[in-house]
Amino acid sequence: MTDQTPRLSLPYIAPAQAQKHVTHNEAIRQLDQIVQLVLVAVEALDPPALAEQGDVYALGDAPTGAWDGQGGALAIREVDGWAFVTPAPGWLASLRDSPQVLRFGDAGWAPVSNGDGMLEGLGIGAAWDSVNRLSVASDAALFSHAGAGHQLKLNKAADTDTASLLFQSNWTGHAEIGLAGETALSFKASGADAVWYQAMRIDPDAKDITLSPAGTPRITLDDTALNVDVPINGTAVQSTPMDDRNDVMLHTGAFGLGATDQSSTRFSDGKLDLPSGFYSGSGASADVSTFPDSGARYAPFLNLTRRNSPNDYRQIRLFFSALRMTVMNRPKLAEDWGDLHHLVSLQNLVGDVTQTNGAPTGAVIERGANADGSYVRFADGTQICWADFTLTGADVDTAFAGGFRSGDEGDVVFPAAFSEDPIVQCVCANALTSDALSMGYNGATGLSFKPRIWRATAGVADFAGAYVATGRWF
Repeated sequence: MTDQTPRLSLPYIAPAQAQKHVTHNEAIRQLDQIVQLVLVAVEALDPPALAEQGDVYALGDAPTGAWDGQGGALAIREVDGWAFVTPAPGWLASLRDSPQVLRFGDAGWAPVSNGDGMLEGLGIGAAWDSVNRLSVASDAALFSHAGAGHQLKLNKAADTDTASLLFQSNWTGHAEIGLAGETALSFKASGADAVWYQAMRIDPDAKDITLSPAGTPRITLDDTALNVDVPINGTAVQSTPMDDRNDVMLHTGAFGLGATDQSSTRFSDGKLDLPSGFYSGSGASADVSTFPDSGARYAPFLNLTRRNSPNDYRQIRLFFSALRMTVMNRPKLAEDWGDLHHLVSLQNLVGDVTQTNGAPTGAVIERGANADGSYVRFADGTQICWADFTLTGADVDTAFAGGFRSGDEGDVVFPAAFSEDPIVQCVCANALTSDALSMGYNGATGLSFKPRIWRATAGVADFAGAYVATGRWF
């Protein structure tokens, strides 16, 4: 058994020891010196001229005078001089003229607290240092409210300083969020090349948000506009120009809007097997014969398609270059589109009126003249013919209506044939050269009619007449 305690080196009273009170008083004196330890000064080197009994000084490495050779020890003032005690790691002491608490360790006495609850540093599962004064090594960290909300605040001294959260992998930074040298909020990233770039920036002054996926601004949003400098793709965008899903954005060329392609599958037969839309010609290798004229295939046009059944379609096209509207029919159960039929345009408003199976296929109005007179035809089938005619030496000898009428005086041929018997109106064209009046006609065919005249007395008469015949040409 030793004669001192292991921690404080207090003297034991030995068996059969004389003057046991001396040893006991020495132990009590030493306890009085180091329990509830209060230091007058730290790193002291020179003994003070005046010191009170019980004053304790923490000595520096090379003290002088009465402290010579006691570097790092505690110097305790007694009645007749100084006593020295070697502190052990972990001892705590307070400074007499300061609220600061000190702890003794390998580096000597170091502050634990300044008395206001502020620690110089704190390590939880990790050592703190002068830069990282709070160090935590843990699977997770929880910051919870104390009854209501909770804020984590990062404050910086000046606008040009940085207040941010840095995310690292194996001590290498790869992401940073915060105020990096400015007052705008930025999101930065760094890859394997260790090159940092700003991926997103929120500017409180300009009040805009900028996205830069690879460091170059691509999307900017402010209070008035959204600017996008990259193509837009994905399931929320049309997969093809004819994708008709709801709630998707349209491409240029969707349903012909801005499209210029008149080749490949869309124009494989030149007949536009496309949905309704606005199409723009590009002069591709479509079959010219299926367009209203050779120039129309280079022009924009409006295409309207109606689907009556799986095999029954109708299309109407308005070609803007020639101002020609055409219709393309797809009869039921047919596999291919029918031919284009011109409805109306500057080119076919006046021209040859034709029809196929009762449907107009030519111009809207046709007008002509020949030796038999003049005529006009309309696309709906109406035809009007007119001409002057003369009767010379006609026998007017059949009693009729208080006078006398002629018989059938030959055929007046129409300048254009009717498809059925027309209605004919006859008048006297020249009262000075005619000695009879028009009575009308007796019988009209699609090719001609037989005029009759009347006069008050029987005899031979000359007659200058005119007629208008109205009917259908198909």
